[in-house]
Amino acid sequence: LVMDQPIKQVVESFKLSVLTGPNEASIMPERGIFGISIWDSLPQDLKSRVAVDLGPIISPRTPAEGEMGGKVRAIIWGETDRVRNELREVFLATGLSRQEIEQKLGF
Repeated sequence: LVMDQPIKQVVESFKLSVLTGPNEASIMPERGIFGISIWDSLPQDLKSRVAVDLGPIISPRTPAEGEMGGKVRAIIWGETDRVRNELREVFLATGLSRQEIEQKLGF
């Protein structure tokens, strides 16, 4: 994306990251944040992966994960209502309750 590649190529690179580093704690939060930035171009399976990648930030286990929570909230609030609603639905599908989503993400 930074190199001004076509969005299709960006999504393919994102998909490759999901396949090669699916549960790498050092990658997941940043990949989740990046996923929000290209949300409208992602297929549903990758949208679901964004929620999984953001899980540690939403329910932090370390101070570093907790610090990223504010960044994620700001990014989410910079998105349209439609994207926030879609994110809510994807987070609900991961098992978060509406109350947790509202409490932890503010929407």
